[in-house]
Parts: sequence; C-alpha cells; structure tokens
Amino acid sequence: MMPIVLKIKSFIQKHHLCAKGNSVIVGVSGGSDSIGLLTILNELKHELGISLIVTHYNHQLRTDSKLDQALVQQYAKKLNLPFVTENSKKNLKSLKGSLEDLARQERLKFFKKVSLRFNADVIALAHTQDDLAETVLMRLIRGSGLYGLRAILPKRTIQGMPVIRPLLEISKNEILTYLKTKKIPFREDSTNRQKIYFRNLVRLELLPLLKKKYNPNIVGTLTNLAHHTTTDYEYLEAQATTAYHRIKAQTSSSGIVIDLKKLIRLHPALQQMIWRLAANELTKNNCSLETRHMEEINKLISSQSHHSLVDLPQELQLKKIGLKLILRMNH
Repeated sequence: MMPIVLKIKSFIQKHHLCAKGNSVIVGVSGGSDSIGLLTILNELKHELGISLIVTHYNHQLRTDSKLDQALVQQYAKKLNLPFVTENSKKNLKSLKGSLEDLARQERLKFFKKVSLRFNADVIALAHTQDDLAETVLMRLIRGSGLYGLRAILPKRTIQGMPVIRPLLEISKNEILTYLKTKKIPFREDSTNRQKIYFRNLVRLELLPLLKKKYNPNIVGTLTNLAHHTTTDYEYLEAQATTAYHRIKAQTSSSGIVIDLKKLIRLHPALQQMIWRLAANELTKNNCSLETRHMEEINKLISSQSHHSLVDLPQELQLKKIGLKLILRMNH
C-alpha cells in the first residue's frame, strides 16, 4: 500500500490543487484530521514549493475550546509556521438555522480576512473520505439531485476563495494511524459524540449499521458514487454552458434574458443546469437552487400567462414577459 504522504502528494498533483509558489492557508481545528493535514503538508511543502499559514477559528461553543486553540498554536510554533487565530463574537446557539452551517459561514469569513492579509492563494481543509461518504448519505436522505451528490469536491471556489481538500481519498483510520506512528497529539471534539446533530447520527448510527449489515465497504461505495456523479455532472455542465450562451440575450442592468422558445427545445436536465448557471452568474456563485425552486420555475414557464413571476433564493426573481424570461436581482 502506498504510504499516506505519497498518496496525498499524488492526489494534490492529479487534481492540480496548488502550484509552486502558492501560499496556502491551512484550517486547523486541533482534531486528528486537521492536525494530520497540517503535518503532511508541512512534510511536502518543499517538494510542492508552497508556504503554509496555520489558522484556527474558535467558535467558543465548548468550555474547553481554548485548549484546542492552545494546542494548534503550540504546534504551529513547533513547526515554525505563522499562526492566526480569532474568537467568535457571536453566540451561534442563539441564532436561527443549522449550527453547522452558521459555524461554517463564520469560518469562511475568517479565512477570507486571513487570505486578504497574507495575499494567500488557496485554503486547505481537512475533509476525509469518511466526511465525503457522510455528506453523500446525508444528501441522499434529504433528496438531493446530481448537483448535491457530487458532495465534497477536491477543489472549488467558495465566496471567491479557492478551497482545496487534499485528504478526500484518505480514511480517518489512515490519519489516526499516521499520527500515532509519529506520536503527534491532537484533541477530540466532545460534540462529535453528541447525537443531537444530523451528521453525528449518520456517522455514529447509520453508517456503522450499513457497514455491519449491508455493505462492509459502504464508505468506498458512497465515495465512488460521488466521483461518478461529479464526472457526469461536469459533462452536463459543459453542455449546458454551451447552450446557455446560445439562448441568453446580452446581460444588462435589468438582468439575464433567456429566449423561452429556445429554452423549451432543450432537454429538462440542461434547462435546470442553465438556471443554476444564470443564478450563479448574478449572485457570484452564491446561489443554491433546490428541487422546489426548479418546480416553481417550470410552473412559470408552462403557465399560459405572459406576465408572471417567481421569487427565488438570494433575492433573485424570475419574470416571464411574452416569450422572454428575465432573471434579475430583486433589490
């Protein structure tokens, strides 16, 4: 079996995750996965020709979170790497919405600040093969389409920042074995054992059940599903992009104008993809259209009325005026 460091180096090169001369922000929580990522990137930094900046965001959701912060700071000092940290000023538990999503948004804002300060090229996060399998399963349960089943990509732009995930072909057990062999300390987040979060239920109950009773290689199966879906989606997206530029009138201050007659001649899969492309063009890749939104769009298209509209996420609005569909920001 290929050693873990070589596997990750090969994965980074295969997916062009970073280039020589890149400055890489590493998000480190203090847990095994992120400490493993930092250690391995530090081993590879000279070969890859990259420099590293260690970051830690303290959400202050646990009484012992300061210990995580201290461990990461000490480890960054030991590796002689720059370290940046910040404490959350919000009580996320008092806010509406998913705690996981709110925390993720806070971290992204922090990464953006650090990225601007250091003029960094890329942000590296420690999602493993296990995280990928969990995400695919969660999205299957919630009724995701192809877009969602791509799950976690090796590289994508989030809010204008290139984010890479070098550990996607590495299991959590491989990381734990590597850290144990190297005698490198890390901290376990006690909330990872709490079954009040959907992801924890999937990790602690559903995946072990599927592994034990139905498929011992369920993690690999779900990972393969994500990889195949990504390949299929990329092909569809390329076809949709070509069609999009063909049926789109010039974007103006009034929004993006789509020719209705040309649109309805396309396959429904391409139509859906075109709306995602248009929405992301207006919102700068910050819009997620769900199945229910697509159903509302289809109702508007097939309605007999020549003057109707539908409200979409991120203050988007779609209007039908005669044989034209106009997608615009409603503000």
